[in-house]
Amino acid sequence: MGKLKVTIISARDLEGKDIGGTSDPFVVVSVGTIKHKTDHLTKTTNPTWNTSLFFDLPPSVNPATESASFEVFDYDRLGSSDLIGRATIALGTLYKGHAQKVDLRLANSRNGILSVELLAEDFGQAIPTTTQTTTNPQQGGFPPQQQGYPQQGYPQQGYPQQQMYPPQQGYPQQPYYGQPPMQGYGYPPEQGYPQQGGFPPQQGYPQQYPPQQYPPQQGYPPYQ
Repeated sequence: MGKLKVTIISARDLEGKDIGGTSDPFVVVSVGTIKHKTDHLTKTTNPTWNTSLFFDLPPSVNPATESASFEVFDYDRLGSSDLIGRATIALGTLYKGHAQKVDLRLANSRNGILSVELLAEDFGQAIPTTTQTTTNPQQGGFPPQQQGYPQQGYPQQGYPQQQMYPPQQGYPQQPYYGQPPMQGYGYPPEQGYPQQGGFPPQQGYPQQYPPQQYPPQQGYPPYQ
């Protein structure tokens, strides 16, 4: 046995059947041979009922193939009620345990709309989970994106390469800092001063002493 809850919420733009262009509307809901109805409201074409009707479906009613029918009438105290419009909805389209609000356009009516809510308590389709399955893979993609950070970071982690500081622990070897810069500035080429130290070859002055024949100038005595 299936349990169905039907809530008749409201209607709008109903056709006026009485003098003055209004109606006294009420709704009859049928599922198989079971029928329930709302109270009638007076002199309105936009009624609001907010009335819940409960159906205990017998085993002879198969919700997968059965429909719920809705008929809106104009109540008449002295005669039969006038039909304003009707609509149906297949119970097989309902989701189990999930209340569904539906706006039904009334047949045999120019503009009438009936708003209802149906709840299949223990029968109906399973609620789709496609939105969850599509979302979870997208959320599961974050770990792959996070795995990209190590790939982007490790190439930039030249810090282990900057650990050349142990070779730079040559602070005791700081004498080298002076020598390489001097080689860079060209001071070694300017060390031609040792080549300019050819002054020792210019020390021929002692060799010029023999040309200074000062002893031969002692010939002043011969001029006497």
